[in-house]
Formats: sequence, C-alpha cells, structure tokens
Amino acid sequence: LEDAARQQRGRAEKLLVEEKQKEKAAVNLQKFEKRKSAERLLREALENAKAEKIKQSAEPKEQQTEELKQLAEQQARENDEDEKEDALRLKILGDLEKRKADAEKAAA
Repeated sequence: LEDAARQQRGRAEKLLVEEKQKEKAAVNLQKFEKRKSAERLLREALENAKAEKIKQSAEPKEQQTEELKQLAEQQARENDEDEKEDALRLKILGDLEKRKADAEKAAA
C-alpha cells in the first residue's frame, strides 16, 4: 500500500513538473507571439511607406506598376507565412491546454 502511494506521489510530482514546464512554454510562446505581432506591424508600415514612395516617384508608370506588383506579391508571401505560423502556434497552444487538462485528470 505504501509503495503504491509512493508511486502515485512520484507520478503526481512528475506531472506537476511537466505541467510547470508546459506553462512556461506557453508563456514563452505568448511572448513570442506578441513580438511577432509587433514585427508584422512594423513590416507592414515599412511596406506601406515603400509603396507610397514608389507611387510618388518620378519613374515611368509602367515601372511603378511593376514595383508595386512585386511588393504586393512579397506581402502576399509574407502573409501566407504569418498565417502558417499562427496556425502552428494555435495548434501548439491547443496541445498544451489538452495536456494540462489530461495532467489535471491524472493527478486527481
């Protein structure tokens, strides 16, 4: 009986350590997400400024149009990458929440 209690206590302690690690990972992921969000806003502002500069330049309209098209394509690629990163972060957070719930059930 004492061995079973020790084993159960050991499993509970292990789950608690894992839980703390997962919570720390979730916090780090949220910090990363905030930083990425700020980076995206900055990137978008720079891209908008670049687009305005192209529009106001003395270059021929055809060249402006081509440069704006290239900029739009670049923005679309970056937005796709951002969406993929967001989906992955959401999946990771969902997995962490599921594991947390599973650990709580096992500890109970």
